[in-house]
Amino acid sequence: YMLVDESGSMSGAPEIAAKGVALGVAKAAREDGRNYRIGSFSSDKAVRELSSDDGWQAHMAWARSFQNGGTDFDLALSWAMNRMTADGVTNNDLVIVTDGDGYLTAEVRQQFEHFKEATGTRLFFIPIGFDAKHARLTPVADKVFSIDDIARDADSVAREIGGWMR
Repeated sequence: YMLVDESGSMSGAPEIAAKGVALGVAKAAREDGRNYRIGSFSSDKAVRELSSDDGWQAHMAWARSFQNGGTDFDLALSWAMNRMTADGVTNNDLVIVTDGDGYLTAEVRQQFEHFKEATGTRLFFIPIGFDAKHARLTPVADKVFSIDDIARDADSVAREIGGWMR
């Protein structure tokens, strides 16, 4: 499961890097015969999603579209918990890519922490171009992969995540 921030600040190079990482992880999962879901989120709209059942044409259409708005981690984490529960799977990996901190209530954070413990879910947090030391997702993340130099880091992060999730 992967979520890409599509808030207004992601427009441009951060969006391209984030969606490149998402598509790279999707490609690695597909090559390994694993199912996946990718969603994009902001504060303005519901999560737009696609899955391993969708063709690459749908993946490219997803990559070309953009929502705008703010960064709402409550929406993102709630989507992930609901989707994983509906899919009836455990021991999942959740990847969230964003270029900044976002809105996260103590209630949703606590729900997600309990969800992680109950389901064996791991959270990979990928901050693009900012120090995530005090970000709201950092304390609940199992691993943080920083992308400081978009051109240099995005490809290596996609490869590392793809390998770590095998």
